[in-house]
Amino acid sequence: MYKAFRRGPRRCRAADSDKLYFRAKAGDTARPFSSLQLPLRLQQRLDDLQLVWGDLPGIDQRALLWDSGFALSPTNEVIQIWPLGGWSMVDLAVPLVEFQAVGCVEINCTQTDNTTSLSNLFCNGEQMVNAARCAVEDFIDKSDTRSAMWKTGGNPEVVPTSLIMRHIWKDGGSNISYDVAAIHTVGKDDEAAYGECTTKEQNKGFGSRTLPCLSVGKMSEEAKTQMQEVEGSDWVSRWLVEAYGTQASDASSSNGGNTIILVLLIPIIAGSQATVDDTETASRRLAEEALKRNSTFERDFSSESNEHLVEKRIPFENIRFDRAISKGVNGEVWVGEYSGRQVAIKRLLQARDNRAEDVEEFSIEIELSANLVHPNNVTFIGVAWNTLNNLVMVLEYFPAGDLLAYLVKNEDLLTWAQDKLGIAVGVARAVRYLHSQSPPLIHRDLKSKNIMLTRKLEPKLIDFGVSRGRHEHSMTAGVGTPYWSAPEILEEKRYTEQTDIYSFGVVLSELDTGKLPYHDALTPDGKKPKPFHILSDVIA
Repeated sequence: MYKAFRRGPRRCRAADSDKLYFRAKAGDTARPFSSLQLPLRLQQRLDDLQLVWGDLPGIDQRALLWDSGFALSPTNEVIQIWPLGGWSMVDLAVPLVEFQAVGCVEINCTQTDNTTSLSNLFCNGEQMVNAARCAVEDFIDKSDTRSAMWKTGGNPEVVPTSLIMRHIWKDGGSNISYDVAAIHTVGKDDEAAYGECTTKEQNKGFGSRTLPCLSVGKMSEEAKTQMQEVEGSDWVSRWLVEAYGTQASDASSSNGGNTIILVLLIPIIAGSQATVDDTETASRRLAEEALKRNSTFERDFSSESNEHLVEKRIPFENIRFDRAISKGVNGEVWVGEYSGRQVAIKRLLQARDNRAEDVEEFSIEIELSANLVHPNNVTFIGVAWNTLNNLVMVLEYFPAGDLLAYLVKNEDLLTWAQDKLGIAVGVARAVRYLHSQSPPLIHRDLKSKNIMLTRKLEPKLIDFGVSRGRHEHSMTAGVGTPYWSAPEILEEKRYTEQTDIYSFGVVLSELDTGKLPYHDALTPDGKKPKPFHILSDVIA
């Protein structure tokens, strides 16, 4: 019976789906699984997210499996994984120092890119399970794998597929039989045999990560108390829902849609001092109740307590839309006119029916923009709507454009003494203002594209759509733009407002060079690296 003790138990978050996310964003594909028998836990998560397994591409299916704590057997049976003793899905790999600490000896191999991959050479089954950080449910495996059960390395351009195999053998010296489960990330044809290095025909000469695990049926009852249920990560849910989720049902009437908007915006316009978390919780609760008490709301809305809403709301018909200047996943920005002045108008995309969640997130951004008053923050002018989809935020307009575009055109004309220092100080003051809020507000997407310039080159921080107060539930979400994001955000670890300081440092490098981050990065053979390689180095 195996025993496994590591650290004190904690709830686990599966965050090792970042490579799959990057491969998906790079345009890679993988064969989808069409005939899997999904466990109840996995099906429940799909139902909660309003996703259909068969609608997901192969890469996304793999991400959801791993993020939910599952892998596949050689016969495509879905097998559950439990991290042990406080580890999580993101850190199941056994480090070399722990591998050696149990008495195991490794073999070194050189990969195609001249980096090193490792695998077990001398290591019996008892030593291996003593180093393991995970357990898997029992299953039948007749694949007779002959590869290593602990490996490091990997091909950065390969889409990993988590496959659990059982390594069954009899030690020739001790005559003891062993049975050790291991999670592999490539198929058998791309793995080297035990004690050998991969050839160029196997995984293009790269190793592959393999994680040893205990089998539940061979664990002691005491060891089983260390098993932790996996809690799927929010960022993977958000990724999949935004890409493949079904559209939320339309409001029962345009009046009902307006009611939801008004409910969401009351704390914004009334000058509420609630924290972001309070606002999010309240807005969800109120939105759910809004349609049930439409007449009551209309009476309350006209009351004196909401007079600020009347002051801040702009008649929609008084706004003129001239031309669109940018478009994102969920929103777009127009140049227009209001009350005789040129303005920027931000709204949700008009080419589709937006979900209630989209409206809610946008309303939170409006709240932040309305309440953050600082010389180096964009000036909030007002809010307007006439339908659920036509909720707009009116902001000051910057003809000079953003810092990124300005540097591309005018970097040779700027000096630190005359221009750059003032821009840097202005951005620093805006960030300091955000961090001085209670709780500290983290921008989470600080970059040159989100810094606008006035005609006098005064910087103004914009885009508070992903900004959040420093609270537990929001401080592990993967957000922002990768090249400007701190490693802890890319790895979805706990982070604080210091991540904005990292991003500010990247902005300073842009100011200094006039170039995008990593513009001069090269591979060992002198080629331009792909974004995934750069981000892997940042995380490493």
